[in-house]
Amino acid sequence: MSVNATIQEDDTKFKQYMFFWGGQLFSMLGSNIVQFVLILWISFETESELMLGLSSLVAFGPFLVLGPIAGVLVDRLNKKLIIFSADATIAITTVAAIILFYTNYMTLYWFFIIIAIRGIGDTFHYTAVGAMMPTMVPQKHLSRMNGINSLANGVVRIIGPAIAAGFLAIGGGGLLRHAHLLWMDIATFAIAIVPLIMITIPKVSSALEKGEKISFFKDFKDALLTIKGINGLFPLLIMFMFVNFFFTPFGTLLPLFVVKTHFGFEADYAIVVAFLQAGTVIGT
Repeated sequence: MSVNATIQEDDTKFKQYMFFWGGQLFSMLGSNIVQFVLILWISFETESELMLGLSSLVAFGPFLVLGPIAGVLVDRLNKKLIIFSADATIAITTVAAIILFYTNYMTLYWFFIIIAIRGIGDTFHYTAVGAMMPTMVPQKHLSRMNGINSLANGVVRIIGPAIAAGFLAIGGGGLLRHAHLLWMDIATFAIAIVPLIMITIPKVSSALEKGEKISFFKDFKDALLTIKGINGLFPLLIMFMFVNFFFTPFGTLLPLFVVKTHFGFEADYAIVVAFLQAGTVIGT
């Protein structure tokens, strides 16, 4: 393949990735709105630190338990199918939540089932999306794209709570206002799925295609050796682990700090979250 043909192919893949990335920003906006609504619901419904902590564990536990497994499977299976399946599963749980809110049957039991399924879907979704970037973004644009992606994610996390709080404030009372707002997640899912269907994700040669036997533990060991072989990466991961360990309780209990301690409402919590994310964007 000539140099010009290679450059043209890289440009095509990059344009397709940007098309897909734009759709994902809409999807993230919908997910942030759903997260905001569900956190507020359990905060107002229970005013319990224990329930809020359990909800965080159920929502993010799949990342810890299934993350390594998802990483191995994403490298071996069709990424487009994984992303579509994960997004569709999350959309179905949102529809289920809408029905439960409309029928006044939303309980803690159903709440925990919904956020657990969403957590599993998010694990495979973000793992697959993260694995796409190096295969579709040219090396010369990779670091710049990482920075832009981080900035855009921060902006979406500022906008999401603001939109949710605004609609909750004018949407009436009770459970119905939560249900109305959740439809935005279905709308953003429909927007994001169009680029996913239209783009072509490059295939990476895998053990499945070569007929080799797949070993999760071997792949996991190879990943650890790769991390160890990059100077400074392992200590950096340990530092991030400790930072997340001490920061997570603050973020988890923040809704109750606003609602229960300071008698705040949706708008107050949205303002606090927006300022936190604005600080992240500025720091980026």
